[in-house]
Amino acid sequence: MQQQFEAIQAALEPFQRTSLDAMSELALLRRFDSKFVVPESWIPQILSGLQGSCSLLEVEGQTSTQYENLYFEWPEDGCLVDHLRGKGHRYKIRARSYSSSGMAFLEVKERMHNGRTLKHRVQRAEASVDPVLSAAERAFLKGALPHDRTLTPALTSSFERITLADFKRGERVTIDRLLKFEDAAGRLSDMDSLAVIELKQPRKTRNTPLHDVLKSWPSQERHGILGRSTRVSKYTIARLMCDPDLRRRTYGTTLRDLELALRYLHRSIPPNLKHNNNGA
Repeated sequence: MQQQFEAIQAALEPFQRTSLDAMSELALLRRFDSKFVVPESWIPQILSGLQGSCSLLEVEGQTSTQYENLYFEWPEDGCLVDHLRGKGHRYKIRARSYSSSGMAFLEVKERMHNGRTLKHRVQRAEASVDPVLSAAERAFLKGALPHDRTLTPALTSSFERITLADFKRGERVTIDRLLKFEDAAGRLSDMDSLAVIELKQPRKTRNTPLHDVLKSWPSQERHGILGRSTRVSKYTIARLMCDPDLRRRTYGTTLRDLELALRYLHRSIPPNLKHNNNGA
């Protein structure tokens, strides 16, 4: 673990730095998202491939930021079900705190039929992911969501994020590692040695430095889901990893892809990912 951390830090060192103020130019509250799952061991080489096009966010000498999240759900897991079914117009509702700014927001991510993501958010009075919503927050949700269903906490998660900015292309690349999850029933899980990379763009295109780096990877190392674009979110993966019953009933293909990736990395499947293929 320490060796991996040192390799990532060494790969970050040559990057030109940027600030939170400069990053405000790339808020991208209306954007297209692409997601990739990669082994953490790939991160140094990926960073090297992006050095010429991206700047690195640094805040008070720190090049990574701790994120804490609390996801809310509609009755009968309405948000999750919409994601699992691939519904074109769907939502995620969460509270998120950012260690870099010492602030927290209540956020609604709305995915449109055309694949564009709209992000609505309001700053919280305190920098926490407390599940208790204020009157102002409830009013915000009433305006941002299509209906006024009851919301309940469903999942907490944490991760460390490296943020890169391509100001010329108007894009951001985020690398999330050390992902840990706990669902409402207290079941714990994590993504082992896998990281999630997200590309956030004002216009959808695969002609990007990140795509070029990932496409250059030897095909024999891109097992299962590794290095390939996926529509699954961290929230969806986390819920499936925490809940064995969900794994049996839904999304068998994605979990099999994750299993293939982990077989390649470890020659075994961590217990928290094992599921009944016959029931998937």
